[in-house]
Amino acid sequence: MLDQRIKFILGIIFAVLFLGLMGGQMAIRDPRFLAVAAALCAGGVVVFRGINVEGLSAFQALFYILFLIVLVITWTPFKMLGYLTPVILMGGLILGLATSNDARPLLRLIAVVLVWSLITIVHKAFTPNFITQNSIISWFTYATFFAVYIIPSKMLASRPLFFKIAGAMTAMVLLQAVVGILQFAYGAAFSGMPTHILGDWVEGTINPALRTGGGYESAMFTTNIASAALFLAAAYFRGYRKCRWPLLLALIAFLMADRVHLSVTLIAAVFLAYIWLRPPLARGSASARFSMAAAVGVVLLIGAIVSWDRIGHTPVKMEQVRAGRNPKAQLYEITLKTLPQYYTYYPLWGLGPGQFASRASIIAAGYLGALPAPFKFKTSDPLNLHGIPLWQDYFYNRYRGSLDRPAASWASFISEFGFVAAFLLVLLMIRILLRARSAIQTKLDRVDVFFLAGNLIFIFSLGITDYYWETCQAVFIGSLLVKLLYANIIYRTLDESADEGQPIPAPLPATRFTPSGYPSAAALSPRTRLPGAQAPTRRTPHTPTRRDGPPFLR
Repeated sequence: MLDQRIKFILGIIFAVLFLGLMGGQMAIRDPRFLAVAAALCAGGVVVFRGINVEGLSAFQALFYILFLIVLVITWTPFKMLGYLTPVILMGGLILGLATSNDARPLLRLIAVVLVWSLITIVHKAFTPNFITQNSIISWFTYATFFAVYIIPSKMLASRPLFFKIAGAMTAMVLLQAVVGILQFAYGAAFSGMPTHILGDWVEGTINPALRTGGGYESAMFTTNIASAALFLAAAYFRGYRKCRWPLLLALIAFLMADRVHLSVTLIAAVFLAYIWLRPPLARGSASARFSMAAAVGVVLLIGAIVSWDRIGHTPVKMEQVRAGRNPKAQLYEITLKTLPQYYTYYPLWGLGPGQFASRASIIAAGYLGALPAPFKFKTSDPLNLHGIPLWQDYFYNRYRGSLDRPAASWASFISEFGFVAAFLLVLLMIRILLRARSAIQTKLDRVDVFFLAGNLIFIFSLGITDYYWETCQAVFIGSLLVKLLYANIIYRTLDESADEGQPIPAPLPATRFTPSGYPSAAALSPRTRLPGAQAPTRRTPHTPTRRDGPPFLR
Protein backbone atom coordinates (compact mmCIF):
# COMPACT_ATOMS: atom_id res chain seq x y z
CA MET A 1 0.00 0.00 0.00
CA LEU A 2 2.80 2.40 0.88
CA ASP A 3 4.49 1.73 -2.44
CA GLN A 4 1.26 2.47 -4.32
CA ARG A 5 0.83 5.76 -2.47
CA ILE A 6 4.39 6.76 -3.33
CA LYS A 7 3.76 6.01 -6.99
CA PHE A 8 0.55 8.04 -6.92
CA ILE A 9 2.20 11.07 -5.27
CA LEU A 10 5.13 11.04 -7.66
CA GLY A 11 2.80 10.56 -10.59
CA ILE A 12 0.87 13.67 -9.56
CA ILE A 13 4.09 15.67 -9.25
CA PHE A 14 5.26 14.53 -12.66
CA ALA A 15 1.86 15.30 -14.20
CA VAL A 16 1.98 18.86 -12.86
CA LEU A 17 5.45 19.38 -14.28
CA PHE A 18 4.40 17.85 -17.57
CA LEU A 19 1.32 20.06 -17.92
CA GLY A 20 3.36 23.14 -17.08
CA LEU A 21 5.88 22.13 -19.71
CA MET A 22 3.15 21.61 -22.29
CA GLY A 23 1.44 24.93 -21.64
CA GLY A 24 4.44 27.12 -21.12
CA GLN A 25 7.15 25.73 -23.34
CA MET A 26 5.86 23.71 -26.26
CA ALA A 27 2.20 23.56 -27.24
CA ILE A 28 1.92 27.28 -27.93
CA ARG A 29 5.03 27.34 -30.11
CA ASP A 30 5.07 24.22 -32.23
CA PRO A 31 2.90 21.06 -32.23
CA ARG A 32 5.90 18.96 -33.29
CA PHE A 33 7.23 19.17 -29.77
CA LEU A 34 4.31 17.06 -28.54
CA ALA A 35 6.31 13.98 -29.50
CA VAL A 36 9.16 15.08 -27.25
CA ALA A 37 6.68 15.80 -24.45
CA ALA A 38 5.24 12.28 -24.84
CA ALA A 39 8.76 10.85 -24.59
CA LEU A 40 9.30 12.87 -21.40
CA CYS A 41 6.08 11.51 -19.94
CA ALA A 42 7.03 7.95 -20.88
CA GLY A 43 10.39 8.41 -19.21
CA GLY A 44 8.65 9.52 -16.02
CA VAL A 45 6.47 6.42 -16.09
CA VAL A 46 9.58 4.24 -16.42
CA VAL A 47 11.26 5.97 -13.49
CA PHE A 48 8.26 5.83 -11.17
CA ARG A 49 6.74 2.51 -12.21
CA GLY A 50 9.10 0.32 -10.23
CA ILE A 51 9.27 2.25 -6.98
CA ASN A 52 9.77 -0.17 -4.15
CA VAL A 53 11.21 0.71 -0.76
CA GLU A 54 11.55 -2.88 0.43
CA GLY A 55 14.87 -3.47 2.15
CA LEU A 56 15.39 0.21 2.98
CA SER A 57 15.31 1.89 6.35
CA ALA A 58 12.79 4.66 6.95
CA PHE A 59 15.41 7.33 6.27
CA GLN A 60 16.66 5.59 3.11
CA ALA A 61 13.12 5.21 1.77
CA LEU A 62 12.49 8.89 2.39
CA PHE A 63 15.75 9.86 0.72
CA TYR A 64 14.97 7.62 -2.26
CA ILE A 65 11.57 9.25 -2.79
CA LEU A 66 12.96 12.77 -2.47
CA PHE A 67 15.82 11.89 -4.81
CA LEU A 68 13.34 10.83 -7.49
CA ILE A 69 11.41 14.08 -7.07
CA VAL A 70 14.48 16.31 -7.44
CA LEU A 71 15.72 14.08 -10.28
CA VAL A 72 12.59 14.88 -12.29
CA ILE A 73 12.71 18.59 -11.42
CA THR A 74 16.36 18.80 -12.45
CA TRP A 75 15.56 17.64 -15.98
CA THR A 76 12.71 20.10 -16.57
CA PRO A 77 12.94 23.60 -18.09
CA PHE A 78 11.88 25.26 -14.83
CA LYS A 79 15.15 26.94 -13.84
CA MET A 80 13.74 28.77 -10.83
CA LEU A 81 12.38 25.48 -9.49
CA GLY A 82 15.78 23.95 -10.19
CA TYR A 83 17.35 26.38 -7.72
CA LEU A 84 14.95 25.08 -5.07
CA THR A 85 15.78 21.37 -5.46
CA PRO A 86 18.26 21.40 -2.52
CA VAL A 87 15.66 23.19 -0.38
CA ILE A 88 13.03 20.61 -1.37
CA LEU A 89 15.35 17.77 -0.39
CA MET A 90 16.40 19.37 2.90
CA GLY A 91 12.83 20.27 3.82
CA GLY A 92 11.54 16.81 2.96
CA LEU A 93 14.22 15.07 5.02
CA ILE A 94 13.67 17.26 8.07
CA LEU A 95 9.88 16.98 7.91
CA GLY A 96 10.11 13.23 7.37
CA LEU A 97 12.33 12.83 10.42
CA ALA A 98 10.26 15.14 12.61
CA THR A 99 8.68 12.22 14.46
CA SER A 100 11.92 10.28 14.88
CA ASN A 101 14.67 10.71 17.42
CA ASP A 102 17.31 11.52 14.80
CA ALA A 103 17.77 15.28 14.58
CA ARG A 104 21.16 15.29 12.85
CA PRO A 105 19.98 16.73 9.51
CA LEU A 106 18.07 19.50 11.30
CA LEU A 107 21.01 20.32 13.58
CA ARG A 108 23.38 20.43 10.63
CA LEU A 109 21.04 22.71 8.70
CA ILE A 110 20.75 25.03 11.70
CA ALA A 111 24.56 25.09 11.94
CA VAL A 112 24.83 26.02 8.23
CA VAL A 113 22.27 28.84 8.58
CA LEU A 114 23.96 30.18 11.72
CA VAL A 115 27.43 30.17 10.13
CA TRP A 116 26.15 31.88 6.99
CA SER A 117 24.29 34.45 9.09
CA LEU A 118 27.42 35.11 11.13
CA ILE A 119 29.46 35.64 7.95
CA THR A 120 26.81 38.04 6.66
CA ILE A 121 26.65 39.99 9.95
CA VAL A 122 30.44 40.34 10.18
CA HIS A 123 30.70 41.57 6.59
CA LYS A 124 27.75 43.91 7.11
CA ALA A 125 29.59 45.45 10.05
CA PHE A 126 33.03 45.82 8.47
CA THR A 127 32.55 45.85 4.67
CA PRO A 128 31.51 49.20 3.14
CA ASN A 129 28.23 49.16 1.19
CA PHE A 130 27.62 45.44 1.84
CA ILE A 131 24.39 44.24 0.14
CA THR A 132 22.54 41.82 2.44
CA GLN A 133 20.04 40.59 -0.16
CA ASN A 134 22.90 39.35 -2.37
CA SER A 135 24.15 37.22 0.52
CA ILE A 136 20.68 35.67 0.84
CA ILE A 137 20.55 34.93 -2.89
CA SER A 138 24.04 33.45 -2.67
CA TRP A 139 22.87 31.02 0.03
CA PHE A 140 20.39 29.53 -2.44
CA THR A 141 22.93 29.31 -5.27
CA TYR A 142 25.33 27.38 -3.00
CA ALA A 143 22.54 25.28 -1.44
CA THR A 144 23.67 22.17 -3.35
CA PHE A 145 26.52 21.63 -0.93
CA PHE A 146 24.44 22.44 2.15
CA ALA A 147 21.95 19.70 1.20
CA VAL A 148 24.77 17.21 0.66
CA TYR A 149 26.33 18.15 4.01
CA ILE A 150 23.24 17.70 6.18
CA ILE A 151 22.74 14.08 5.04
CA PRO A 152 24.60 11.70 7.41
CA SER A 153 26.73 9.40 5.28
CA LYS A 154 26.16 6.40 7.58
CA MET A 155 22.43 6.53 6.91
CA LEU A 156 23.00 6.17 3.14
CA ALA A 157 25.21 3.07 3.45
CA SER A 158 22.96 0.53 1.76
CA ARG A 159 23.49 -1.63 -1.29
CA PRO A 160 19.72 -1.89 -1.93
CA LEU A 161 19.50 1.91 -1.97
CA PHE A 162 22.57 2.07 -4.22
CA PHE A 163 21.03 -0.24 -6.81
CA LYS A 164 17.57 1.36 -6.62
CA ILE A 165 19.05 4.76 -7.41
CA ALA A 166 21.17 3.14 -10.13
CA GLY A 167 17.93 1.86 -11.68
CA ALA A 168 16.31 5.29 -11.58
CA MET A 169 19.42 6.90 -13.07
CA THR A 170 19.53 4.27 -15.81
CA ALA A 171 15.97 5.07 -16.89
CA MET A 172 16.53 8.83 -16.77
CA VAL A 173 19.90 8.70 -18.54
CA LEU A 174 18.42 6.53 -21.30
CA LEU A 175 15.62 9.04 -21.85
CA GLN A 176 17.95 12.05 -21.81
CA ALA A 177 20.52 10.44 -24.10
CA VAL A 178 17.88 9.49 -26.69
CA VAL A 179 16.34 13.00 -26.63
CA GLY A 180 19.79 14.61 -26.85
CA ILE A 181 20.82 12.47 -29.82
CA LEU A 182 17.53 13.25 -31.59
CA GLN A 183 18.07 16.96 -31.00
CA PHE A 184 21.54 16.74 -32.52
CA ALA A 185 20.23 14.77 -35.51
CA TYR A 186 17.42 17.27 -36.05
CA GLY A 187 19.85 20.18 -35.90
CA ALA A 188 22.21 18.49 -38.35
CA ALA A 189 19.40 17.69 -40.79
CA PHE A 190 17.30 20.87 -40.78
CA SER A 191 19.09 23.76 -39.11
CA GLY A 192 21.80 24.52 -41.63
CA MET A 193 24.03 25.50 -38.71
CA PRO A 194 27.80 24.91 -38.79
CA THR A 195 29.01 21.77 -37.04
CA HIS A 196 30.50 23.55 -34.04
CA ILE A 197 27.11 25.10 -33.20
CA LEU A 198 25.12 21.86 -33.23
CA GLY A 199 26.27 20.90 -29.74
CA ASP A 200 24.19 23.76 -28.36
CA TRP A 201 21.09 21.92 -29.56
CA VAL A 202 21.76 18.93 -27.27
CA GLU A 203 19.86 19.91 -24.13
CA GLY A 204 17.68 16.90 -23.30
CA THR A 205 14.40 17.66 -21.57
CA ILE A 206 15.95 20.71 -19.85
CA ASN A 207 14.93 22.33 -23.15
CA PRO A 208 12.89 19.65 -24.94
CA ALA A 209 12.45 21.68 -28.10
CA LEU A 210 14.15 20.30 -31.20
CA ARG A 211 16.16 23.50 -31.44
CA THR A 212 18.58 25.28 -29.16
CA GLY A 213 17.37 27.55 -26.41
CA GLY A 214 20.58 29.55 -26.61
CA GLY A 215 21.03 29.50 -22.82
CA TYR A 216 22.81 27.40 -20.22
CA GLU A 217 20.73 24.28 -20.86
CA SER A 218 23.35 22.40 -22.88
CA ALA A 219 25.99 22.89 -20.17
CA MET A 220 23.61 21.63 -17.46
CA PHE A 221 22.69 18.64 -19.63
CA THR A 222 26.35 17.77 -20.15
CA THR A 223 27.40 17.97 -16.51
CA ASN A 224 24.44 15.87 -15.37
CA ILE A 225 25.11 13.23 -18.00
CA ALA A 226 28.81 13.07 -17.10
CA SER A 227 28.24 12.60 -13.36
CA ALA A 228 25.48 10.06 -14.01
CA ALA A 229 27.72 8.11 -16.38
CA LEU A 230 30.49 7.80 -13.78
CA PHE A 231 28.00 6.62 -11.17
CA LEU A 232 26.44 4.07 -13.53
CA ALA A 233 29.89 2.81 -14.45
CA ALA A 234 30.49 2.08 -10.77
CA ALA A 235 27.12 0.28 -10.61
CA TYR A 236 28.01 -1.75 -13.69
CA PHE A 237 31.23 -3.00 -12.14
CA ARG A 238 29.21 -3.95 -9.06
CA GLY A 239 27.04 -6.18 -11.24
CA TYR A 240 24.22 -3.91 -12.43
CA ARG A 241 24.24 -4.87 -16.11
CA LYS A 242 21.05 -3.07 -17.15
CA CYS A 243 22.93 0.21 -17.41
CA ARG A 244 25.33 -0.99 -20.13
CA TRP A 245 23.57 0.41 -23.21
CA PRO A 246 22.18 3.54 -21.51
CA LEU A 247 25.72 4.24 -20.35
CA LEU A 248 27.06 3.96 -23.89
CA LEU A 249 24.30 6.22 -25.27
CA ALA A 250 24.97 8.71 -22.46
CA LEU A 251 28.61 8.99 -23.47
CA ILE A 252 27.63 9.54 -27.11
CA ALA A 253 25.14 12.26 -26.12
CA PHE A 254 27.78 13.82 -23.87
CA LEU A 255 30.19 14.11 -26.80
CA MET A 256 27.47 15.32 -29.17
CA ALA A 257 26.83 18.22 -26.78
CA ASP A 258 30.28 19.34 -27.92
CA ARG A 259 31.34 21.09 -24.72
CA VAL A 260 35.08 20.81 -25.26
CA HIS A 261 36.00 22.26 -21.88
CA LEU A 262 33.73 19.72 -20.14
CA SER A 263 35.14 16.86 -22.20
CA VAL A 264 38.68 17.91 -21.30
CA THR A 265 37.71 18.28 -17.64
CA LEU A 266 36.09 14.84 -17.53
CA ILE A 267 38.98 13.09 -19.30
CA ALA A 268 41.53 14.83 -17.04
CA ALA A 269 39.57 13.91 -13.89
CA VAL A 270 39.28 10.25 -14.89
CA PHE A 271 42.95 10.14 -15.92
CA LEU A 272 44.13 11.60 -12.60
CA ALA A 273 41.92 9.17 -10.68
CA TYR A 274 43.30 6.26 -12.71
CA ILE A 275 46.94 7.26 -12.20
CA TRP A 276 46.33 7.59 -8.46
CA LEU A 277 44.42 4.32 -7.91
CA ARG A 278 45.30 2.00 -10.81
CA PRO A 279 41.91 0.19 -10.69
CA PRO A 280 41.62 -3.27 -12.33
CA LEU A 281 39.27 -2.23 -15.13
CA ALA A 282 40.33 -4.63 -17.89
CA ARG A 283 41.40 -7.92 -16.39
CA GLY A 284 40.19 -11.19 -17.83
CA SER A 285 39.93 -12.60 -21.33
CA ALA A 286 41.33 -10.91 -24.40
CA SER A 287 37.83 -10.71 -25.92
CA ALA A 288 36.51 -8.80 -22.90
CA ARG A 289 39.39 -6.34 -23.07
CA PHE A 290 38.93 -5.93 -26.82
CA SER A 291 35.18 -5.27 -26.46
CA MET A 292 35.79 -2.65 -23.82
CA ALA A 293 38.53 -0.95 -25.85
CA ALA A 294 36.37 -1.03 -29.01
CA ALA A 295 33.41 0.62 -27.25
CA VAL A 296 35.63 3.37 -25.85
CA GLY A 297 37.26 3.86 -29.26
CA VAL A 298 33.92 4.20 -31.07
CA VAL A 299 32.68 6.77 -28.53
CA LEU A 300 35.89 8.80 -28.79
CA LEU A 301 35.75 8.67 -32.60
CA ILE A 302 32.21 10.04 -32.58
CA GLY A 303 33.34 12.78 -30.20
CA ALA A 304 36.30 13.70 -32.41
CA ILE A 305 34.09 13.94 -35.50
CA VAL A 306 31.45 16.04 -33.75
CA SER A 307 33.91 18.35 -31.99
CA TRP A 308 36.46 18.74 -34.77
CA ASP A 309 35.63 22.37 -35.49
CA ARG A 310 35.67 23.43 -31.84
CA ILE A 311 38.86 21.49 -31.18
CA GLY A 312 40.45 23.50 -34.00
CA HIS A 313 39.40 26.76 -32.32
CA THR A 314 40.60 25.70 -28.86
CA PRO A 315 44.30 26.67 -29.33
CA VAL A 316 43.22 30.19 -30.34
CA LYS A 317 41.02 30.46 -27.26
CA MET A 318 43.78 29.17 -25.00
CA GLU A 319 46.21 31.71 -26.42
CA GLN A 320 43.68 34.47 -25.68
CA VAL A 321 43.40 33.21 -22.11
CA ARG A 322 47.17 33.02 -21.69
CA ALA A 323 47.63 36.54 -23.03
CA GLY A 324 44.79 37.89 -20.88
CA ARG A 325 42.80 39.13 -23.87
CA ASN A 326 39.41 37.71 -22.93
CA PRO A 327 37.04 38.50 -20.03
CA LYS A 328 37.56 35.22 -18.15
CA ALA A 329 41.32 35.62 -18.01
CA GLN A 330 40.85 39.20 -16.87
CA LEU A 331 38.44 38.02 -14.15
CA TYR A 332 41.07 35.71 -12.70
CA GLU A 333 43.69 38.45 -12.87
CA ILE A 334 41.41 40.82 -10.96
CA THR A 335 40.54 38.10 -8.42
CA LEU A 336 44.12 37.05 -7.72
CA LYS A 337 46.06 40.31 -8.19
CA THR A 338 43.94 43.46 -8.29
CA LEU A 339 41.45 43.00 -5.44
CA PRO A 340 44.13 42.23 -2.79
CA GLN A 341 45.62 45.65 -3.54
CA TYR A 342 42.31 47.47 -2.98
CA TYR A 343 41.06 45.62 0.12
CA THR A 344 43.48 44.71 2.90
CA TYR A 345 41.13 42.13 4.50
CA TYR A 346 40.47 40.42 1.15
CA PRO A 347 42.95 37.48 1.47
CA LEU A 348 41.53 36.43 4.85
CA TRP A 349 37.75 36.44 4.36
CA GLY A 350 37.03 37.99 0.96
CA LEU A 351 34.41 40.57 0.07
CA GLY A 352 31.43 38.63 1.37
CA PRO A 353 28.81 36.33 -0.20
CA GLY A 354 27.23 37.73 -3.34
CA GLN A 355 29.38 40.87 -3.50
CA PHE A 356 31.64 40.44 -6.52
CA ALA A 357 32.03 37.56 -8.97
CA SER A 358 29.40 35.03 -7.89
CA ARG A 359 26.33 34.03 -9.83
CA ALA A 360 24.20 35.66 -7.11
CA SER A 361 25.89 39.02 -7.64
CA ILE A 362 25.46 38.85 -11.41
CA ILE A 363 21.80 37.84 -11.03
CA ALA A 364 21.28 40.82 -8.72
CA ALA A 365 22.96 43.03 -11.33
CA GLY A 366 20.38 41.98 -13.94
CA TYR A 367 22.67 40.09 -16.32
CA LEU A 368 21.22 36.59 -15.81
CA GLY A 369 17.47 37.06 -15.88
CA ALA A 370 14.78 38.35 -13.56
CA LEU A 371 14.82 38.36 -9.76
CA PRO A 372 12.09 36.97 -7.48
CA ALA A 373 9.58 39.54 -6.24
CA PRO A 374 11.10 40.37 -2.81
CA PHE A 375 14.49 41.30 -4.29
CA LYS A 376 15.65 44.32 -6.28
CA PHE A 377 18.50 44.83 -8.71
CA LYS A 378 21.55 45.99 -6.76
CA THR A 379 25.29 45.91 -7.37
CA SER A 380 28.14 46.31 -4.91
CA ASP A 381 30.96 48.79 -5.33
CA PRO A 382 33.63 46.14 -6.18
CA LEU A 383 31.33 44.70 -8.83
CA ASN A 384 30.61 48.10 -10.35
CA LEU A 385 34.29 48.97 -10.43
CA HIS A 386 35.87 45.69 -11.56
CA GLY A 387 33.17 43.21 -12.61
CA ILE A 388 30.55 45.01 -14.70
CA PRO A 389 33.14 46.25 -17.27
CA LEU A 390 34.04 42.59 -17.98
CA TRP A 391 30.42 41.68 -18.66
CA GLN A 392 29.95 44.70 -20.87
CA ASP A 393 33.08 43.72 -22.78
CA TYR A 394 31.72 40.18 -23.11
CA PHE A 395 28.36 41.28 -24.53
CA TYR A 396 29.43 44.24 -26.65
CA ASN A 397 32.33 42.44 -28.33
CA ARG A 398 30.14 39.39 -28.98
CA TYR A 399 32.40 36.88 -27.27
CA ARG A 400 31.16 33.33 -27.43
CA GLY A 401 32.12 30.21 -25.55
CA SER A 402 32.76 29.18 -21.97
CA LEU A 403 36.37 30.33 -22.13
CA ASP A 404 35.17 33.88 -22.86
CA ARG A 405 32.42 34.45 -20.30
CA PRO A 406 33.64 36.26 -17.14
CA ALA A 407 32.14 33.57 -14.92
CA ALA A 408 33.91 30.96 -12.77
CA SER A 409 32.92 29.48 -9.43
CA TRP A 410 36.53 29.32 -8.27
CA ALA A 411 36.88 33.06 -8.89
CA SER A 412 33.56 33.56 -7.07
CA PHE A 413 34.63 31.54 -4.05
CA ILE A 414 38.07 33.13 -3.72
CA SER A 415 36.82 36.69 -4.21
CA GLU A 416 33.93 36.37 -1.76
CA PHE A 417 35.33 34.03 0.91
CA GLY A 418 39.07 34.62 0.68
CA PHE A 419 42.18 32.53 0.09
CA VAL A 420 41.96 30.83 3.48
CA ALA A 421 38.54 29.36 2.70
CA ALA A 422 39.78 28.21 -0.72
CA PHE A 423 42.74 26.46 0.91
CA LEU A 424 40.42 24.72 3.41
CA LEU A 425 38.18 23.60 0.54
CA VAL A 426 41.15 21.94 -1.19
CA LEU A 427 42.08 20.19 2.07
CA LEU A 428 38.51 18.93 2.44
CA MET A 429 38.54 17.32 -0.99
CA ILE A 430 41.92 15.71 -0.30
CA ARG A 431 40.63 14.36 3.02
CA ILE A 432 37.57 12.81 1.34
CA LEU A 433 39.73 11.10 -1.27
CA LEU A 434 42.27 9.81 1.25
CA ARG A 435 39.56 8.49 3.55
CA ALA A 436 37.89 6.67 0.68
CA ARG A 437 41.21 5.17 -0.40
CA SER A 438 41.96 3.98 3.14
CA ALA A 439 38.70 1.98 3.07
CA ILE A 440 39.79 -0.17 0.10
CA GLN A 441 39.80 -3.88 0.93
CA THR A 442 39.04 -5.60 -2.38
CA LYS A 443 39.59 -4.91 -6.06
CA LEU A 444 35.93 -3.94 -6.46
CA ASP A 445 36.42 -1.42 -3.67
CA ARG A 446 39.29 0.06 -5.65
CA VAL A 447 37.04 0.39 -8.70
CA ASP A 448 34.38 2.13 -6.58
CA VAL A 449 36.92 4.60 -5.21
CA PHE A 450 38.22 5.22 -8.74
CA PHE A 451 34.79 6.32 -9.99
CA LEU A 452 34.20 8.30 -6.80
CA ALA A 453 37.51 10.12 -7.26
CA GLY A 454 36.82 10.77 -10.95
CA ASN A 455 33.38 12.21 -10.23
CA LEU A 456 34.58 14.31 -7.28
CA ILE A 457 37.56 15.74 -9.19
CA PHE A 458 35.26 16.45 -12.15
CA ILE A 459 32.77 18.44 -10.03
CA PHE A 460 35.63 20.12 -8.15
CA SER A 461 37.22 21.22 -11.44
CA LEU A 462 34.00 22.51 -12.99
CA GLY A 463 34.36 25.70 -10.99
CA ILE A 464 37.39 26.73 -13.05
CA THR A 465 35.42 27.42 -16.21
CA ASP A 466 31.93 28.66 -15.26
CA TYR A 467 29.22 29.01 -12.59
CA TYR A 468 28.67 25.26 -12.25
CA TRP A 469 28.96 25.12 -8.44
CA GLU A 470 26.34 27.85 -8.16
CA THR A 471 23.88 26.24 -10.58
CA CYS A 472 21.93 23.65 -8.61
CA GLN A 473 20.39 22.21 -11.75
CA ALA A 474 23.88 21.38 -13.04
CA VAL A 475 25.64 19.76 -10.07
CA PHE A 476 23.05 18.80 -7.45
CA ILE A 477 22.25 15.32 -8.75
CA GLY A 478 25.94 14.59 -9.38
CA SER A 479 26.83 15.69 -5.84
CA LEU A 480 24.16 13.41 -4.35
CA LEU A 481 25.51 10.49 -6.39
CA VAL A 482 29.02 11.20 -5.09
CA LYS A 483 27.66 11.25 -1.51
CA LEU A 484 25.86 7.93 -2.01
CA LEU A 485 28.91 6.22 -3.48
CA TYR A 486 31.12 7.64 -0.73
CA ALA A 487 28.75 6.35 1.97
CA ASN A 488 28.78 2.84 0.51
CA ILE A 489 32.58 2.87 0.38
CA ILE A 490 33.23 4.15 3.89
CA TYR A 491 30.43 2.44 5.83
CA ARG A 492 29.76 -1.21 5.11
CA THR A 493 27.38 -3.73 6.64
CA LEU A 494 28.35 -7.24 7.73
CA ASP A 495 26.20 -8.84 5.05
CA GLU A 496 28.63 -7.71 2.35
CA SER A 497 31.39 -10.17 1.53
CA ALA A 498 34.88 -10.05 0.15
CA ASP A 499 35.57 -11.90 -3.07
CA GLU A 500 37.14 -14.81 -1.17
CA GLY A 501 33.79 -15.69 0.48
CA GLN A 502 35.14 -15.89 4.03
CA PRO A 503 32.73 -16.61 6.90
CA ILE A 504 31.27 -13.76 8.92
CA PRO A 505 33.23 -13.20 12.16
CA ALA A 506 31.84 -13.20 15.66
CA PRO A 507 29.88 -10.07 16.59
CA LEU A 508 31.97 -7.09 17.61
CA PRO A 509 31.35 -5.18 20.87
CA ALA A 510 28.29 -2.95 20.87
CA THR A 511 30.40 0.13 21.31
CA ARG A 512 31.90 -0.46 17.89
CA PHE A 513 28.56 -0.05 16.15
CA THR A 514 27.00 3.21 15.03
CA PRO A 515 23.52 4.31 16.20
CA SER A 516 22.09 3.33 12.82
CA GLY A 517 23.09 -0.29 13.32
CA TYR A 518 26.06 -0.31 10.97
CA PRO A 519 29.58 -1.11 12.22
CA SER A 520 31.93 1.81 12.41
CA ALA A 521 34.96 2.12 10.15
CA ALA A 522 37.17 1.20 13.11
CA ALA A 523 35.22 -2.02 13.62
CA LEU A 524 36.04 -3.13 10.09
CA SER A 525 39.64 -1.95 10.11
CA PRO A 526 42.28 -4.72 10.26
CA ARG A 527 44.21 -2.63 12.78
CA THR A 528 41.37 -2.70 15.32
CA ARG A 529 40.09 -6.24 14.69
CA LEU A 530 39.59 -8.35 17.78
CA PRO A 531 42.28 -10.97 18.49
CA GLY A 532 41.52 -14.26 16.82
CA ALA A 533 38.62 -12.90 14.77
CA GLN A 534 38.59 -13.57 11.05
CA ALA A 535 38.44 -10.80 8.48
CA PRO A 536 34.89 -9.48 8.04
CA THR A 537 33.16 -10.70 4.94
CA ARG A 538 30.69 -8.81 2.85
CA ARG A 539 28.18 -10.83 0.91
CA THR A 540 25.97 -8.88 -1.46
CA PRO A 541 22.61 -10.64 -1.53
CA HIS A 542 20.96 -7.59 -3.06
CA THR A 543 23.31 -7.41 -6.04
CA PRO A 544 21.19 -8.04 -9.15
CA THR A 545 23.66 -10.50 -10.74
CA ARG A 546 26.93 -12.16 -9.78
CA ARG A 547 28.65 -10.71 -6.75
CA ASP A 548 32.10 -10.80 -8.33
CA GLY A 549 31.38 -8.23 -11.01
CA PRO A 550 31.92 -8.43 -14.76
CA PRO A 551 33.89 -11.34 -16.31
CA PHE A 552 37.06 -9.30 -16.70
CA LEU A 553 37.23 -8.78 -12.93
CA ARG A 554 36.91 -12.45 -11.96
